[in-house]
Amino acid sequence: MTDSAKHLIATLSSLPPEDHAELAYLLIDSLDASENTDLGEGNLTEELDRRAKANRDGSSVGIPAHKVSEYLRRKHS
Repeated sequence: MTDSAKHLIATLSSLPPEDHAELAYLLIDSLDASENTDLGEGNLTEELDRRAKANRDGSSVGIPAHKVSEYLRRKHS
């Protein structure tokens, strides 16, 4: 990791969690999918299909959104 990236991480770590999420989205979105096959649209579609099927057939165990939000608030406060 470059010194510039380390400096950015230190600076951005003081932002609220909502900003972290938005920045994470923008960074991931900025990646060229052709260079990172893990994030390629085909793989993403397959993963989403797999998760949707697991949700429908009951084989996945979810966590209610309010519990996730509560956990993230405590973790990042």
